[in-house]
Amino acid sequence: WRSGISPTVSQMLGRTLVVWVVPLCASVSMADGCYRGWARWWNPCLRPGTFDKNATIFSTHVHILSQAAVCGSPPEWGRCARDVIGNLSVLYTRKMFLSAFQIPFLRIGTAIYRRKMG
Repeated sequence: WRSGISPTVSQMLGRTLVVWVVPLCASVSMADGCYRGWARWWNPCLRPGTFDKNATIFSTHVHILSQAAVCGSPPEWGRCARDVIGNLSVLYTRKMFLSAFQIPFLRIGTAIYRRKMG
């Protein structure tokens, strides 16, 4: 215990970070209703003028879409909690499915394989 933290506490801390803190931070930073971090990484948002669309209808100039409307619009904070819960529920549902069905079958398969080989 060089660091002064027991292995059990270290394992619990690491698991908490990986299972809860990292997905929560990633969801808040990338969700459309929170910080909209996806816009900072999406190539079309990095190129100016990608979404600037105009049209002329019956000799009237109409502005259809702008770069700021797609990539620079402010976050809708009322949607943040809903977006985070939606993102994390999909993640944890898949994780529970893997834990409940695929991992036990892999362990059984591994045990059967080891008996045959050894």
